Amino acid sequence: MSWSRRRLTATALLALGGCGFEPVYARRDAEAPLQSDLAAIELPDARSELTFKVRTAVLDQLNPTRASVPTRFRLDWQLARRISSLIIQLDGVVTRRDYALAATYALIDLGENAVVDRGRVERIASFNVTRDPYNDLVAREDAERRAAQALAVALRQQLTAYFEREAV
Repeated sequence: MSWSRRRLTATALLALGGCGFEPVYARRDAEAPLQSDLAAIELPDARSELTFKVRTAVLDQLNPTRASVPTRFRLDWQLARRISSLIIQLDGVVTRRDYALAATYALIDLGENAVVDRGRVERIASFNVTRDPYNDLVAREDAERRAAQALAVALRQQLTAYFEREAV
């Protein structure tokens, strides 16, 4: 990195620090209220293989240490998936597909029994299509797993933003 780029980066960081900017993930205290709020979210039961994958990934994001905290919120969601052709050869053979996974969610405060935040997140994972049924199945399932993990990260980001706004 050149000297001028380093100086520009340092100046930008100082300017951000001066305006009160604080990265969400920069918290260092062990019992941060944000972690407690995220761990206090109850997730819907898994009713299918897809909801099980998403639920597990979201639980890993919201409460990775499996801390035991009283439930204060419930996260309701509706999942939708779509598989679409991404690359189609001249002879009409599909060789790559997109696996899109979307969640429309509502965060409910159980104390007030009211929706306090709602939104929608969507993530896409692509996979190759061969003419081997087993390989195609494994590739699709891997894309589903990757999309579920990415969706869980996006949900955590949205919920973190909500709790950060409420803390101010």
